Amino acid sequence: MRDTVTEAVLQAAADNAKSVLALEESVDSLRSAAASQLTRIVDIREHIGRGVAALGHFARDAEGVAAAIDIVAASAERGRSRVETLAADIDVMAGQVASSGVFYRALSDTISEIVRITAALKENAEDLAVISINTAIEAARAGDKGKGFSVIAREVRKLADRSGELADAIGRSAGDAGAKVGSVGAAVESAAASARSASEASHAFSREFSSIAAESARAKKAVGGFSGVANERLEGERAMETLVKDIAAEARSITDRSDSAFSLAAALKESTKRSLEAISGERSVRHDRALAEVQRLAARLSASNLGARESLDAALSSAFGKSSAFELLYVMDPGGRQISSNVVNPACIGRISSDGFGADRSAKEYFAVPFRTRASYSSPAYLSSASGLLCITAAVPLFGADGSCRGVLAADFDAAGLAEASCA
Repeated sequence: MRDTVTEAVLQAAADNAKSVLALEESVDSLRSAAASQLTRIVDIREHIGRGVAALGHFARDAEGVAAAIDIVAASAERGRSRVETLAADIDVMAGQVASSGVFYRALSDTISEIVRITAALKENAEDLAVISINTAIEAARAGDKGKGFSVIAREVRKLADRSGELADAIGRSAGDAGAKVGSVGAAVESAAASARSASEASHAFSREFSSIAAESARAKKAVGGFSGVANERLEGERAMETLVKDIAAEARSITDRSDSAFSLAAALKESTKRSLEAISGERSVRHDRALAEVQRLAARLSASNLGARESLDAALSSAFGKSSAFELLYVMDPGGRQISSNVVNPACIGRISSDGFGADRSAKEYFAVPFRTRASYSSPAYLSSASGLLCITAAVPLFGADGSCRGVLAADFDAAGLAEASCA
């Protein structure tokens, strides 16, 4: 009956150990995943925060650009209106200049006619001078009878001289006036050309201002579209930020729940340890199985060269093919120093370290008892800190041909595996 109770407790402890191990692994995985997700969520939140800030700046900048475009469009419209007024004034001025050009050309023609008439008067004056000379000659020939003609000849001469002088003066004045009128006419023609050029330029400016106003309207429409998209995206980013906050809160909740599960696992482990302490003085068929397995392995090792680490490790590794209950194997010399590696069952690699060569285990019970008593040793069942499973450690002395103790072989067994081997 006592063996049955002990076996039941061991079986429950083994089951609990497996459950605790599975639970701890699941909780660790869950906590790692939650922590990783939380880190990613924090990064996403920061990214979204930067995006929201950038979109906010963009939306405000777009509004500022739209306002600036309105100012440019209004300025372009005012410029267009002013340029059109200027163009109208220039057109009027160009018409007046053109009229002045016609007037000055007519005046130039009149002066030319005056010059021509003056030349004719000059010729008449010269003809009168010739006539006065001829009259004076004829009066001299007539003697006393020609004295009256002599007076007439002198007066005609004076008239011819005055007519010539007047014709010369009129010619000079007309010439000066013609030159000045020509100069003024040339200036008027130049002004007319400038007025035409200014008119064309002002009309071109008016068209440019109209184009600027039209382009400003299109640009404002485009900026308005960008601003609308930015605002929509901003709302979406804010909604995403809220969602991410909720996800982060859920991730923290998962972490908290995993902490609770971890605490439950720890409590279950402590309960299992107390159960094992209650039966620590009891032995079961699992202990017998562990001793039998390690004694068979010791018989194979007695003839081995315990001084060569590589060959010793190889010999220990071969045991895993004969029993799946082995978790860990190692050999110590008579001084308690480990002379093999921690030879780990392939199924436990990753959970149990393969380090251990050279470790001093002289104070450990699994070395001291079999070395001192020259008898086999098995520990009470315990929860392994390495594998997390219910284990039993068995150890036997290794004897040389001369009967001396050459060392101690120790093995950690999975207690559940020992039960399965017993059933088999």
